[in-house]
Amino acid sequence: EARHLPTVDAAGPGRYDQRLGVRDAMREEFERLLGWFASSGGSDAPTFGPGRADAVGPLAELFRTVDGQLSGGPIFAYFELLSYTDAQAEKSMMDDLARDESWEDSWWHRSWHPFAADGAGQLLVVDERDGRVIEFLHDDECRQVLAETLGAYAADIASRLEGGALVYDAGVGVISPDELANYRAQQAARPLRSASEGAHPTAGLLIVLTMLFGWVAIGIALELGDTIVPIGALVVGVATALVLSWMGWIKSL
Repeated sequence: EARHLPTVDAAGPGRYDQRLGVRDAMREEFERLLGWFASSGGSDAPTFGPGRADAVGPLAELFRTVDGQLSGGPIFAYFELLSYTDAQAEKSMMDDLARDESWEDSWWHRSWHPFAADGAGQLLVVDERDGRVIEFLHDDECRQVLAETLGAYAADIASRLEGGALVYDAGVGVISPDELANYRAQQAARPLRSASEGAHPTAGLLIVLTMLFGWVAIGIALELGDTIVPIGALVVGVATALVLSWMGWIKSL
C-alpha cells in the first residue's frame, strides 16, 4: 500500500547555493539523520557507505557526506538512498529517455538530480535550479515538492524520528507508528501455511514414476536402435512431471 510522503513547508536549514549545490546545514542534518539510525535504529538499522571525496555536481556535498545505503529498509518512506555511482546512472538514464522519447520538461527536467529510488521507477530528485526536493513518479504526472532544500528534508525526517512521529522497521523502512501497526495487523491476519500444506498427495510419487518410465523407454529404444522413441518418451515424461508439479502448486495456494 502506497504511503504519502510528508512535505516540509518551511525552507528550514540548508540554504541553496546554485554554484556549489545544497550546502550549509545539509551536511549536519544528514549526519544527524544517520546518527539517529546508528544509535536508535536497532540491530537491523540501515548501514551507509562512507562519503566520496571525489563527488562532483549539484549533489556533491551529499555524496561527500554519505555514499548511499549498504543495507536496511528505505529511509525516505519507500525510497532508499542511492550511491553516488547509482545516482549518476539514474540521472544519465532518465536524461537519455527524456531525449529519445521527447518528454516534456514537466515530465522530466534535465535540472533534476536523483538521490533516492524505490527500485520500481520512482525517484526523489533535487532541482538544481532552486534546490527543491521533488518526488518523481514514473506513471503519474504529479510532481510533488516535498521540501525547499535537501537539508530541510533531512532535518524534518530526523526530527520526526527523534520525536516518535516516525519509526524505523527493517521490513518496511521509515513509517508512522499507526501505519506500522496496521501493516503488522494485516500480516498477522493472513492465514499461515506450512510448506507442504495443500500439496497434491501423490504428485511426488507420480513424478518419480513418470521419470522412471521415461528412462526405461529410452533404454529399450536404444537397444532397438530407434532414435525417435527415446526423444519422445523423454519429452512426454518431462511434460507430465511439470504438469503434476503445477497441479500441486495450484492446490497449495
